[in-house]
Amino acid sequence: MAKAFKKHRILLAVWLFTLPLFVCAQGRVQYSWEQFVDDYYEYIADIVDESDNYVERYDWLEELEEIHRNRIDINSCERDELLALRFLSEQQIDSLLSKRNRYAGGIESVGELMAIPQLGYRERAWLSLFLTFKSPPPKEADEGAGATSSRQNGAKFLRNSRNSASQQGQNRWYGGTYEVLGTLDVPLYRRAGFDDYDDTNYETKMFTGYNFAHTLRLRYNWHQRVMYGVTLQEDVGERFGAYGGRPWDFQSFHFFYKNRLTAAVGDYKVALGQGLIVGGNGWMQQTNLFTGPRMAGVNIRPHTGTDESRFLRGAAVRMPFGARGQWDVTAFASVCQLDGTLKSDAVSDEEDAADNDHDAASDDIEETEPIGEYITAWKTDGLHRTLQEIGKRHVAQQVLIGGRAGYSSRNLTLGLNGVWMHYDKPYLPAPRSYNINYMRGQDASAASFDYTYRRQQWSLQGELAVDRHANYASTATLRFRPHRRVMLVVQERSVSERFVSPYGRTLMANSQIQNEHAVFAGLQWRATARLQLSAYGDWAYHPCPVYLADTLSHRCSAMVQASMRTGDCWTHTLSYRIKSREQNVTGYRDITGFEDVLLSWRTTQHVRWQSHYGVGRWSLAVGADGACYFSQGSAYDKKTDVITGAGNSLGAMIYARGAATLLNERLHLTAMIAGFATDDYNARCYAYIPLLRGSASIPNFYGKGVSGVLMAECRTWRELYVAARLSMVHYYDREQISSGITLIDSPSKNDLSLQLRYRF
Repeated sequence: MAKAFKKHRILLAVWLFTLPLFVCAQGRVQYSWEQFVDDYYEYIADIVDESDNYVERYDWLEELEEIHRNRIDINSCERDELLALRFLSEQQIDSLLSKRNRYAGGIESVGELMAIPQLGYRERAWLSLFLTFKSPPPKEADEGAGATSSRQNGAKFLRNSRNSASQQGQNRWYGGTYEVLGTLDVPLYRRAGFDDYDDTNYETKMFTGYNFAHTLRLRYNWHQRVMYGVTLQEDVGERFGAYGGRPWDFQSFHFFYKNRLTAAVGDYKVALGQGLIVGGNGWMQQTNLFTGPRMAGVNIRPHTGTDESRFLRGAAVRMPFGARGQWDVTAFASVCQLDGTLKSDAVSDEEDAADNDHDAASDDIEETEPIGEYITAWKTDGLHRTLQEIGKRHVAQQVLIGGRAGYSSRNLTLGLNGVWMHYDKPYLPAPRSYNINYMRGQDASAASFDYTYRRQQWSLQGELAVDRHANYASTATLRFRPHRRVMLVVQERSVSERFVSPYGRTLMANSQIQNEHAVFAGLQWRATARLQLSAYGDWAYHPCPVYLADTLSHRCSAMVQASMRTGDCWTHTLSYRIKSREQNVTGYRDITGFEDVLLSWRTTQHVRWQSHYGVGRWSLAVGADGACYFSQGSAYDKKTDVITGAGNSLGAMIYARGAATLLNERLHLTAMIAGFATDDYNARCYAYIPLLRGSASIPNFYGKGVSGVLMAECRTWRELYVAARLSMVHYYDREQISSGITLIDSPSKNDLSLQLRYRF
């Protein structure tokens, strides 16, 4: 017993820290950033990357964190600034601005948002993290002339606020907020990649760098309209100074300007229409459909995160024209260096096969004859630790050129979009049944037409696209609001099995924008001021093979969620999700003795409960996640002629997380403890783990173990902040963690992170 207590004394300290947070205190109810991230993770935790395609989990979270650290002054901002808050519809933004402009003094507190019926409790709570109420009420020019009407006061307040903003605009290039941030991550363990290996395998197994990582960031922000900054990053195991004049493995620069003209230089992201050919305007995946339509058909924003592969590097500009700016033209160009596996004609087919662990190719696939060097797979994790990984760095160049011509009015948006992409080396992935229609070669192009039509109670939004071989893709979303508390959504998606859009990002059940016909239906109901119910169902049909299904297959998913506020301090969320898809039964042989394809259903169910308590300077979150994975069968035993692998696997996780702000808001403490027990990886569970500024991840837990985090941030002098984070994970069902070059020869994994941040 004493030995166990000594081993986990830090985790016990975490638990003891969270206990006082169960005690109710008197004070102002406060919604925390940790609670927002927990809500955000609730929507996206079950998104699983089933192949090499990337799911943008953290993209909008990083952008919203920037806004949270540089809040929008609701009493002097423009409409475009509020459009950066992706969880608000345009109708909600218009109602918010109408409330501000109607009365003298504008909006003085979050409590006044309750007078806006279009905003529910969750939107009001989220807005408390992104808005400030700085501007004082304007003084009357002649107090003896008598009181003016509230509408006249509101007009005068708006006029004065805009004049003040115009004066501040003279300092937009240097009068905003600067932030310098440095983070050092030190793993308190040693991975196998840091061991010494002999000459036969050191290229693939030995890290060339050091057992720590660091990130340096410089940010400037002026009212979300002028932003520029630099990001420098080195991951664990990467060697510093290994690239000549570019000592850091990842170096990023961005400049963004938005007024009437929108321009981005350096690293940026762009989305056109509904994302069928370029980018994607959605966030939180399916739940984004409930926020209402965005009339803008283009979205340009800076790349401020540390993702090393999913961004554009070059320039983009959007220019409106016309008497009211109803017409606009957008153009962008990008030249990026990409990581990948490079092969040549001299490489044997056996080596190609050994480099890929997927199933063998179908006999009816005709393999393209390569010429010179070519790319067989893209590398998107941004890691360059071993000599082999370094050899895959920047082996190809991507050129992307595109544009849009659009028209916008109050209720109608139309746009014509086009994009052309070129690789300097052919992309020829090893042929497999599921990738027979993937892009091959050096060039791809597509064009689309997007539209949005909005009325008072309903809207229709969609996009039609064709690639250069006339293969089609379409999506259409109908939203109907029969009552101000009820939202109904129906979406149709139909994409040809041969459609090619390498840079498209949109809501799809498949990992590619290809080979899918689907229907989505959802309902959101604000039953009372304290209770909100949401539900949706999504069914997809794939007529051709997809990853893990070598013939036509189906997928379906559904969710039911209830969010409720009890009293003045507590909010609760209960959700149920189910995801099911057909997959191959490996090794199946039919009665004729020939290999055939047999599919079986694999279903994952999650029940999640979360409760948040926040009052004054204290907050508490407790929750649980239960998972059940069911398989009809996964493998075929040829000897016994029996399908094996059928059955269930279960998983469960409980956690508690507390936060406190002390010493006149100079010290912020956060602690978290969790226990988990799952049968296998298929029944893994999720929970938000507190992170330092500028970090984003969704950890999953499987096996049996405990996890804990201790984090502290202190404001030492003016706006100088010092932060530290210690995280711990211990497994009871294994003696080693991970495998290969990331193997840890211990059942425990501890990490220390230090951060220094200065704002001026």
